[in-house]
This record gives sequence, C-alpha cells and structure tokens, in this order.
Amino acid sequence: EEQREIQTTLLNYRKDGTPFWNELKLAPVRSKQGELLYFVGIQTDITDRKLAEEERTQLLERERLARAEAEVASERITNILESITDAFFALDDDWRFTYLNHQGEHLLQRSKADLLGKSFWDEFPETVKASFYKEFKRVVLEQVSVQFETFYPPLNSWFAVHAYPAKAGLSVYFQDITERKRHEAERQQAQLALQESQQHLKLTLQAVRLGFWQLDLQTNELSVSNQCKANFGLAATADFSYQTFFERMHPDDRARVQESVQQALATLSDYEAEYRCVWPNGSIHWILAFGRPTYSSDGTPIGMDGITLDITSRKQAEQKILEQAALLDVATDAIFVRSLDHRILYWNKGAERLYGWQAAEALGRNAIELLNRDDLTQLNEALRIVVEQGGWQGELTQVSKTGQVITIASRWTLMLDETGVPKAILIVNTDITEKKQLEAQFLRVQRMESIGTLASGIAHDLNNILTPILSSAQLLLMQNTLTDDRKRHFMKTIELSAKRGASLVKQVLSFARGVEGTRTILQVRHLISEIQHIAFETFPKSIELSVDSANDLWLVSGDATHLHQVFMNLCVNARDAMPNGGTLNIAANNFMIDESFARMHIEARVGAHILVTVSDTGTGIPADALGRIFEPFFTTKELGKGTGLGLSTVLSIVKSHGGFNDVVSVMGRGSHFRVSLT
Repeated sequence: EEQREIQTTLLNYRKDGTPFWNELKLAPVRSKQGELLYFVGIQTDITDRKLAEEERTQLLERERLARAEAEVASERITNILESITDAFFALDDDWRFTYLNHQGEHLLQRSKADLLGKSFWDEFPETVKASFYKEFKRVVLEQVSVQFETFYPPLNSWFAVHAYPAKAGLSVYFQDITERKRHEAERQQAQLALQESQQHLKLTLQAVRLGFWQLDLQTNELSVSNQCKANFGLAATADFSYQTFFERMHPDDRARVQESVQQALATLSDYEAEYRCVWPNGSIHWILAFGRPTYSSDGTPIGMDGITLDITSRKQAEQKILEQAALLDVATDAIFVRSLDHRILYWNKGAERLYGWQAAEALGRNAIELLNRDDLTQLNEALRIVVEQGGWQGELTQVSKTGQVITIASRWTLMLDETGVPKAILIVNTDITEKKQLEAQFLRVQRMESIGTLASGIAHDLNNILTPILSSAQLLLMQNTLTDDRKRHFMKTIELSAKRGASLVKQVLSFARGVEGTRTILQVRHLISEIQHIAFETFPKSIELSVDSANDLWLVSGDATHLHQVFMNLCVNARDAMPNGGTLNIAANNFMIDESFARMHIEARVGAHILVTVSDTGTGIPADALGRIFEPFFTTKELGKGTGLGLSTVLSIVKSHGGFNDVVSVMGRGSHFRVSLT
C-alpha cells in the first residue's frame, strides 16, 4: 500500500517440512512517470545466524542464573559463618588481612574496617614473640596446616588457633578458650572461610577441610562437596545421597542425629551434632556438623545448608585426656590444677574425698578462697618460689567443705605451655591430719610423763620439808607450852599451812604415780545422779543443768570416790567457765572403740567403753592453752582461784582406770570434756 522498500524476517518450511529462517527484502520498480510497475525481492537464508543469536541469548541467561545461584550460596555460607561462635580471618602473602568475620572482630577487639588491608604483625606486635609467628611461618613455608594453643597477654586471653595454607596466604580460625582453660572442658569448633566469589569459597573450604552440604526437604536430595565426601571416607566420584549419609553413620548415632535435625526444623533453630561415621575400610571417624534450615516465603522449611568437619584427632585427644584423668582419679592423694590467677582447672576424685567439694562445685572457683581462710603469707611465698624455681613443697593448714581444719603435705609443680610460658600449677596434697594429731598426742604424753617424773621428785622433796614442820607444830600444840594466844594462833596457822601443803603434795603424787584405790563393779549413772543433785543444790541458778544417761549404760570397774572426784572437777570447771550463766550438760552413752579410732588416739584401746561428756556454753579455752590444760599447776583461771591440779588429777584417775580424756573447745561457745572408761 505504501509502495516503499521493506525488509522482514520470515520462518519458512522447505518441501521436506524442515523449518528455516530467511530474510526478505522487497523494493518497488517504477516507470519514468512514477507508476509502480512491479517489486524486486531478495531472499537470504539466515538460519545459522538466527540459531547463533538464540544460543548466545541462552548462554547469557544461564550465566545470569549461575551468578544468582552463586550469590545465594555465598549468602547462605556467610550466614552460617557469621552465626557460629568461632572467629575467622584470612591473610594474603604479605600478611595483610583480607577477611575478618564478626566473631573475629569481637575476640580481637578490633573492627573489620580497622584491620582489612593492614599487616597482622603491625597490628598485633606481641604475636611475634608468641607461637603465632613461628606457626604461621611454618604454614606458609611448608604448606601444612597447624593448630596450637597460646596465651595472648594484651587481650588476657587463651586462644586455640587453626591455620591452613591458602592459594594466596593462609586462613586462620580461632576460639577464645579462656573458659575452657578454667573448666578444662575442651571444645574445638570448625571455622568456615568466606570469600567474595564461589570459587574462592570452595578453595577456602578445601584448605580447612570443611565439607559443604545442602539438603532439599521436598525431594530428600542431598548435595555435598568433595571434601564432605572425604570426611565420610568416600572418593570425589562416589555417589552420596541422603540414604548414603545415614548408611555411613554409626548405627548407635542415627536416631539421635535424626532427632536433632527434626528438632532444628521444628524449632526454626540451628543444627549442631557430633556423630561417628564408618568408613568403607571399617575405621571409625568423628564428624562435627553444623546446619541451618532454609524456609519458603510462608515460613515452611524447604531445606538445610551446613558444613561437616572431621574431628577424629580431637576426639582421640579427648579420650586420651579422659584415660589419664581416670588414672589420676585412682590416686588417694588430692590432685588438682590451678591457673596462675588461682582458678581451679582440674579436680580429681581424691580431692573430692579430701575436701568434700565435688568437681562440678570446685572447677572455676578460686582455690585460695575455697581452701584457705587464715594467713596467706605462706601461700604467697609458695607461689613466688614455684614460679621462680619450678617447684615447692611444704605443710599447709586448709579447710574442707564442712569447715573442718585439715593439715596437708603439699607439693607444687609449675606447668609451662609449648613456648615455655607458665600457664598453671599442678598440686598434689596428702592428708596428714591424723599423723599430726598422733604426733601431738605423743608429744603431749611424753611431756606429761616428763612433768610427772619431775613432779614426783619435787613432791618427795616437799614432803621431806613439810613433815618436820608439821610434826613440830603439832608437838608444840600438844605440849601446851604456848600460853600466849597469839603464839598459839601463829602455830595453828603453821599447822594448817603445812597440812594444806601436804595435801597439795598428795595430789601431785597422785598425778605422778597414778591413783590406786578399791575397784568394784559400779554403774556410772548413779554417780552422775549424785553429781546432778550436788550441782542443783550448790551451783548458781543462772546455770541450767541437764543430764542425759543411756538406760542400758554398761557397767565399769572403778573406784567410786575417785570417779566422783573426776566428774565433780569437770562440773566445777564448767561452772567457773559460765560466770554469767549458761547450760551445763552431762551425758553418758555406750561407746565401742574400733581399730580406726584407736589409731587416732594412742591412749585408746579397742573394745567396749562408756563415754561421759561434760559440756558447757561458757567462755571456752584458748587454742594455745588446749595442749597444756592437763599439766600440773597450769591454769587459765585468775591468780588465787585455782591450783592447776584439778585436770591433772582427772587425767591421772582416768588413766588409772584404763580410760582416756578428750576435749574440744571453741572460744565464746564453750567446751566439751569427754571421759572414756572401760
């Protein structure tokens, strides 16, 4: 209609029905007068060109889809890496930071923007002196992976570091294991490397031996990386399906892992599990797996992305530690490890038995606050010596969980890390409380024997001196030669003083020789009833008296008068200890002494005893006086209010009856005197 030149592309079909593209050009031919005479057409076959254009369009579309898929995968891996608690950074050949994840920023206390492009050694110069420099150099020069633990003073933190050679530089992931050092609960987690492109990410994952997997929940199809296959002992060309995953897993772990995956999907949470897998050659390997669910727009779980890491070496190391710990638990000594800031890192069964604190209660606690409450001068000196010389040993006084004071023989050994830096102290403590108590009892018995021997000699000498004085005074009084009343009064005073001195000498001799008397079979409960009656009648009413005697109290062989004197002396002492009133209690019970008790008390004998306890709520006896109260002439009373022979007489009478004495006293709370008789 327009009678102009046109050009178009047509799809035509040949005689055999095959399609082909042609390009048609039509041009009008006119007369000299301008009238249209006819059209001239040129038809060109452009099928090859058309197919090439379509192929190019398809290639561009596939490239676009591949880039989009890589970006999605990279984002998923980024989310996983950024969500785990481990830190990661990558260094190039010049030791400059090329990547740092969020956790790395937190642990290094530096931002990503501050570190990217800067030298690791310049930004953290203290690492040159530590293990970092040596180990990182080894990774780059030998192209081997390394792992180590080290203390970094500027951050006051312990780190577990894993470094791997990369295509350009090295990749490092690390953990803050300060808490693990305190609790001795080693936990190593895998680190993922993150790079800008999918290819770089793949290389990084291979370098750190992390396997990547992706599960489609709608089809149950599992896609895994070659490294993931390697973690299960399979070649890169091997098939690996969701079924293969569970077939390779140890049968005892399948149900637990399946439950963990389902729980993660149900609770919209991350998945983490450690499980065993069986390699084709039959060997058992441990796998650490992380996973994160992916969801559709309506929140329906559609898949899960994750990583795997072979942690067999770590598990073997943990097992070796457990075996070594089991050996330490067999030891009877208390063995524990404390950090240089006194935190308890290890606590064996022997320590649980000695101190009463379970391992779960002790780990992480301050050892000094837990076990020591008195002067810390000796502890500080021990710490100084062990740091300077590498070891220390000596005796310490400590307390148990119940507050019981114990004496221990302690041996300290300084523990160093691989760089020679002190990291902790190994302590082996042996309970020598019983030994020290027996030594004290033995020394007291020796001292009492020595005092008895001395007192006996002095008593004989005093008796020889007093006898003529008393005899002369009595003779003069009998002769009535003293007519002056004043002289007779003085003479009477001499006689009374001489008798008092003779009585005192008799008490000393009783202590030194042991008391002899008429022994009969008697019931101590009757003696206690007499004491109760006397005390009720004569003691201040501000003192409350209570008696508790067993109805089936066994009989003893003894002198009633002497035992009456023992119990009366103890009650009078209790009364004097309560000037402002209080409670006096007399208790008597049957008591069977076994060999264990006899070993703790050198004067005790195995067999049936009765135990009489006289208790008061008075002022108590000072600790420095407890070891001397049974010595003759030793007294804690004011001058003129006691001779110091009461308890020494009690000791002598009880020993002569085959028994023994014991006393426990706390200042401000009172005393408990126990008398054991057979």
